[in-house]
Amino acid sequence: PGTLIWGQLGKNWWPGRVAWLKKAPKEVRENVKEECVLVHWFDEWEEVSSKPTRWAYGWLPVSKIKDFEGGFASLSKSRKSKIFTDSIEAALSISTFKPDGWARPEPAPTKKPAVEASEKP
Repeated sequence: PGTLIWGQLGKNWWPGRVAWLKKAPKEVRENVKEECVLVHWFDEWEEVSSKPTRWAYGWLPVSKIKDFEGGFASLSKSRKSKIFTDSIEAALSISTFKPDGWARPEPAPTKKPAVEASEKP
């Protein structure tokens, strides 16, 4: 427990940490999945680190886990959303790993909604 990892959620990889079962909420402890690793996600880390909730945890097979440092160069650039980069920064804040050149990726530009013809002046 405590090891930083990348865990695959659907098609995406997300930073997390191998969790301590005894520190997990009761609902998580009661639903152990054999041959899986308990992961504590960094999504909304400040909130869940002080008051863990069931949704902050997931059981993953080893095949859906990668080493945090080893996967950092490619996986840290896979998404640009604020919540993703905040999660990476939360992971880095508790790690001795300091990747060369890590900088928060520029967010993807937001598209402005199209103006309907009836809304034009």
